[in-house]
Amino acid sequence: MIGHLIGKTEGLALINAFEDPIKGANYLNANPVDIVFLDVEMPEMSGLEMLNSLPEKPQVLLISGKRDYALDAFEFDVVDYLLKPIQYARFLKAVNKARERILDSPGHREAEEDTVELKGEFMFVKSDSMLVRVNMTDLQWVEALADYIALVTPKKRYVIHSTMKSIQKRLPSDAFLRVHRSYIVRLDKIQAIEDNTIIIGEKMIPVGGTYRERLMNALDFI
Repeated sequence: MIGHLIGKTEGLALINAFEDPIKGANYLNANPVDIVFLDVEMPEMSGLEMLNSLPEKPQVLLISGKRDYALDAFEFDVVDYLLKPIQYARFLKAVNKARERILDSPGHREAEEDTVELKGEFMFVKSDSMLVRVNMTDLQWVEALADYIALVTPKKRYVIHSTMKSIQKRLPSDAFLRVHRSYIVRLDKIQAIEDNTIIIGEKMIPVGGTYRERLMNALDFI
């Protein structure tokens, strides 16, 4: 259910999902994420107990079929408390609250962008505390990952703190096209198009309904 709602929401990407709260806690301790959707009722450890165990807490949206835990939830400073069944409008309102918190956080203000473009032929991206040059001609596609994006080249995938809107402004519009709310592709890297799917190497990239006409028009000029 949550995965379906995330899939409908631009700028959100489901990175991982766990039914076992212990595995989930271990993952969060090793991998920073922006937003966690956390069910209160879980085996072995409740969502609140799991949240209490985390030394660094992300933005958390708690989910439950009962109102009983709401007071305890807000003692942990969670973003919101969602009651099942979750309506999309209510889900989106909670996600936007989490986004506002992230944008207002000191860490986000200090590093709002990780990319530096030069001349439009290449850009520098932050990777492992270094600025690495990425040539525009090497870039195959860009993929949205919540408040991050992935720049994908044949040799490496660079995950940086930016948005699709921001990176789209930096990319040459005659070479790159947004084909889905979560994807921008380099047109000359497209190997085939089958129905509503772009094929680049082994990657299958969906084409959103609102983007298909623009894609077809752009291909006329290749």
